[in-house]
Amino acid sequence: MDLSDFIVVVPSADPTTAAWSHDQRELAADATLGERVRFALGFAILAPSIRNTQPWRFTLAADGDAAVVTLACERARVLAVADPEGRAATLSCGAALECLTLSLAHLGVAHEVALTPAPGLLARITCRASTRPITQVPEDMWMSQAIPKRRSSRAPMADRPVSDKLTARLVAVAEATGARLLPLPPGDPRRATLVALIDAGERAQQADPAFRAELADWTDAEARRHDGLRVEAGGRTFLWRDGDDAPPRPARGEELERGSPLLAILTTPGDATLDHLHAGRALARVMLRGRVDHLWVGLFGQPIEQPELRARLQTALALPGFPQAALRLGHGGDGPPTPRRPLADVLVDASPAP
Repeated sequence: MDLSDFIVVVPSADPTTAAWSHDQRELAADATLGERVRFALGFAILAPSIRNTQPWRFTLAADGDAAVVTLACERARVLAVADPEGRAATLSCGAALECLTLSLAHLGVAHEVALTPAPGLLARITCRASTRPITQVPEDMWMSQAIPKRRSSRAPMADRPVSDKLTARLVAVAEATGARLLPLPPGDPRRATLVALIDAGERAQQADPAFRAELADWTDAEARRHDGLRVEAGGRTFLWRDGDDAPPRPARGEELERGSPLLAILTTPGDATLDHLHAGRALARVMLRGRVDHLWVGLFGQPIEQPELRARLQTALALPGFPQAALRLGHGGDGPPTPRRPLADVLVDASPAP
């Protein structure tokens, strides 16, 4: 496979998106273990997150041939209206964890992950220097190199089906973390049910003043913040045009299905914190594997963020578990990167003084 698409990174002149220019070729060959782990964390912060809140908080303690990274959720960044229990924030942290572990392996860092789903700590990653080369399976190598190229799509997908072969790959990478991806290709009658619930969720959320206020709080009108959504993101669905000269507007109704060649639901057997972490890791893998195959992935939060609709989704689609994310996948063009908080803002360095 030609990996050139994933190792060429275009530098960004925008300080809020500079993190996307992170390039593994900048790491010195003789970098210490602590430097390698810190460099890998520069890829972890490129993970997807609800409303681009980036709720992860890392602590790094590196000392010689050993280093420990801990991952926690920053409660101040949990959305009180859309995510009162912190499910989506934990899922976002799981996505960051997966990006971190893929990057550590690609940078040759031996590591072990212990999930510790508790209010103050979600995971502990123990890293050690190794004289043996780290073997990374080709698929994980491709996904790790795709991290700086990942985007959440906010545009209609091309009118081109996603092949059964590519769909099967996405299903397989999700299952590697204990989650399950249920594809809904064109012709599947369950697509109409999902679209109806997305529409219902959008109407309910837009009718809620508290939700609108929270969304406004996380929308960056002046493109100066390192988090949140830009105004041009297209609302909560994706942008749609009624004609070549018509202004773009958020898609609704049948347009949601027409602009989404493949719909899918990501589920987990349970609905505890550990399941949410697994779902986040699976989501990251699906989005990264999609980029390897030149697919784009977008998310619909509406039917997941509202308990009543989430329960209806589980029942109406006869899901094999609890729905954690609703996805749209397809071929399309590149989009602008979202703002990112600097690594220094999300990392506490607890390493002993030299």
